[in-house]
Parts: sequence; structure tokens; C-alpha cells
Amino acid sequence: MDYTAAVCLGCMSEDERDKLQLELDFMQTVHRAFLPQEMPAIPGLEIAAFSRPSGTSGGDYFDFFQFSDGANGLAVADAMGHGLSAGLLMSNLQAAFRTLVPLSNSPAEVLQRLNHFYLHNIHFTTFATAFMARLSPGSHRLDYSNAGQNPPILVRQGEGSPVWLSPTGAAVGVIEDYQIRSESVDLAEGDVLVIYTDGVVEANNPQGEEFGNQRLADLVQENAAHPVQEMVSALRQGLQGFVADQPIEDDVTLLAFKVAG
Repeated sequence: MDYTAAVCLGCMSEDERDKLQLELDFMQTVHRAFLPQEMPAIPGLEIAAFSRPSGTSGGDYFDFFQFSDGANGLAVADAMGHGLSAGLLMSNLQAAFRTLVPLSNSPAEVLQRLNHFYLHNIHFTTFATAFMARLSPGSHRLDYSNAGQNPPILVRQGEGSPVWLSPTGAAVGVIEDYQIRSESVDLAEGDVLVIYTDGVVEANNPQGEEFGNQRLADLVQENAAHPVQEMVSALRQGLQGFVADQPIEDDVTLLAFKVAG
């Protein structure tokens, strides 16, 4: 614990500490309320998600949207930092996405505007990584833009190696002359996509070894044939087994979907 924080807390009366605890508990409730309370019903897709902050609040965010033409969209983002400050930035992310997506038909356009918002409306240096995708109506074509987020893992049914959806641009909120491109991939029955934040792959075991992208990809492949909710549970259990009794120091978010028959 930081020495100055310890002194500050030590000077508080019991009533003041109780009030602080109530405020922290309320912040945790607010943080959970910003995240979807249930998965959307998108025809032809099975969807599951898990998100846990490392502390009272966190900067991880995932959500589902509809673009202006009715196409379904999804996003996973990670605001800079940890704890309450990251939670405040996450609330800004939620408001920005919910405002921008219904006015657009392109993930790249949304992230361009989000970058402008971060640079000109938040008056201190901050940034966020984000993966955003659009599912075309009547098909399983996925258009996506990846603003510095860890590359999502695509496992195709019957194929050996996973496909990594690498970044297509920098994190938002870093540079004024921001350029990000869109990529597309056609999905087929049985294909699985897992999107995750860096808290998953950077988690350490007692020996100081990171969980890593490849270990996560191996677990996705091993469980790709299962219903997507079972697969997410297996990923959580694999991560927890790896870290053992070590605390996970960053927020953890997993979002997975599978193309159903």
C-alpha cells in the first residue's frame, strides 16, 4: 500500500471509512450496470461472455449494438489504467459507443470518431484499445477494425491452425492524424471467434510465466466443439488453474461467439 494512502485512511474516523466503503460498493454496482445484463439473440450465433475487474472497478468493456442499417455490432475495449480511474474512462467509452454506433455503418468510422472524442473531450492523456465488428444482415460476413487490441482468435471448424485478427490501427486517443482500416472475414458453420483483453494473456503463474496468446489459442481449439458457454467456462478454468493462488492484477474479459447450424 502507498504510504500516503495508509496515512490518509488512518486519519479517517470509523464513520468516514464506512462511507468510503459504501461509495466503493456503489461504484462496483455502477460498473456492472454498464455491461450487458444478457446476451443478445442474434440468429445463427451462440454468444457467451465473462468479465471481471481486478479491483472494485475496471476499464474493460464489452457491448452489443445495432448500426444505422440494422446490422449487429459488437465491441470489446480496454481503457487505460486500473481501478476507479479506469472505471470512469470505461463509462465514457460506453456512452461514446452507444452514441456513435447508431449513426454509422462502419466499425472504422466509429473508432475514428472515438479517437477524436478522446483527444478533444477528455482533458488529460489517456487511451483505449478496442476491437469492433459488424455482422452483415443475412450473412456471416464479419467486418472489423482492431484499434491496438490483442488479436482475437478465430478457429475454423476442421482446420488446424487458428487465424489471428491482428490490429488494423493504433489505440484510440494517441494521435491526431488517426488512420484505421477495415478488414473482412467470411464465417462458416462451426467457426468460433474469441475476443479478449490483455488481462487474460498477461496473467502470471507463481513462477512469473505469462499465460500468453498461444496457451489461450490452444484452449480455444481444444474446446471449440463444445457449446460456447461451456467453452468460455473452460477458458476461465484454464486461466485460474494456471495462475493458481496468484492474484490476477489486470481486468479480465472474454467474449466468444460460434456460428450455429
